[in-house]
Amino acid sequence: MNIGFIGLGNMGSGMVKNLLSKDFTVTGFDIDTEKLTGLESFGLQKTDSVAKITHDCEVVVLCLPNPDTSRNVIAELLGTDNNVTTIIETSTLTPEIVKEFADMVEAKGKQFLSSPMIGGKNHAASGAIEFLVEGSDNVFEDSQRLFGAMGKARFMGDIPSATLAKLTFNLSRYATLAVGVETHRLLEKYNANIPAIYDFMSEQSLDNFGQVWKEDLKEMMTTNVPFKPSQVPKKDLSLLAEMAKSQGLDPEIIEAIRNTYLSME
Repeated sequence: MNIGFIGLGNMGSGMVKNLLSKDFTVTGFDIDTEKLTGLESFGLQKTDSVAKITHDCEVVVLCLPNPDTSRNVIAELLGTDNNVTTIIETSTLTPEIVKEFADMVEAKGKQFLSSPMIGGKNHAASGAIEFLVEGSDNVFEDSQRLFGAMGKARFMGDIPSATLAKLTFNLSRYATLAVGVETHRLLEKYNANIPAIYDFMSEQSLDNFGQVWKEDLKEMMTTNVPFKPSQVPKKDLSLLAEMAKSQGLDPEIIEAIRNTYLSME
């Protein structure tokens, strides 16, 4: 199978190298010709137009920087009769844009998968990137060898399940980061032994933060049973908000967490 690959930046170049190392034939396109030339030695067949890819490739992978670019490329891929059967979009988009792209592709009788990625350029280069895939399960099954050559893939169901999984994953991750920054500020105010507390928190994080998802949220997420907050966190969150105020810090994040927790009752 000849794979078309459009977008050979930090993520795309690593993914293409892994495809080539697994004996896939890849025809690549990028507006930056230096990126094309840099991958020729790895076996990439470069082209100077999207049109060439539409005639040579059945499956086309997009790894592009923004929705407008993806939209334009998809329109070009669909613009004429060609050999493309499946388009795979790897960007993280909104649910509405993913649905728009799927409708565009399927209206032309072709197949579409959206596969937002977990990981960065080092993961893409090492083959450790994880694809969260949404769309048809049959199309996913047909594409498993392709995803397996670039990393690992988890099928999430119909659009926009994978998109929402990626976005909520980042919400949870960066909420934890924001809380960590606020924690550091509070610890500084109290002249705490920050390295010792960091060691304790980092050791406990996998067990305790993992427990939130594996235990605390399990019934709500899997059977829709409402979460029941307990008294201890309410008290502790109130104490933390009072401490932040007493030390002249902006308690906005702590107050937001406390108010969210109270709203669960």
